[in-house]
Amino acid sequence: MAGLSLRCGDCGVLLRSVQEAQEHAELTSHADFSESTEPVLNLVCSSCGKPCRTKTESDLHTKRTGHVDFTDKTTEAAKPIELEAPKEPAVNVATAAAPDSGQSEEMVIPEVDKKLLEELESMGFPTARATRALHYSGKIAKNG
Repeated sequence: MAGLSLRCGDCGVLLRSVQEAQEHAELTSHADFSESTEPVLNLVCSSCGKPCRTKTESDLHTKRTGHVDFTDKTTEAAKPIELEAPKEPAVNVATAAAPDSGQSEEMVIPEVDKKLLEELESMGFPTARATRALHYSGKIAKNG
């Protein structure tokens, strides 16, 4: 049987796709993933329709709302995962129009302290992540 989910070896969470695993890895720095034949749960609250991916999630939902009846739709959604990330069509960022503005929008890379950026990169952090961290911490480029 093909894998129905990816399991994070660091925290045990089940993920529905390679894309979810990549997002999980970026958020948590976890990197140990393996295929699992266990499907990700799809428990749907009969009262409000909220989907819950784990028993813990449904227990918390019950505790917060008092809703106790869930429909198990796990087998309806269970299908083998694609191990390849979906190919996104190439988009020219410089000419991509903003959805509602009607104007083209260019991605701007923030100016950050190059020395600190190099230091973070030497520690193994990816350039984009280090740039974002420096930008949000206020470590902008020094003039002069």
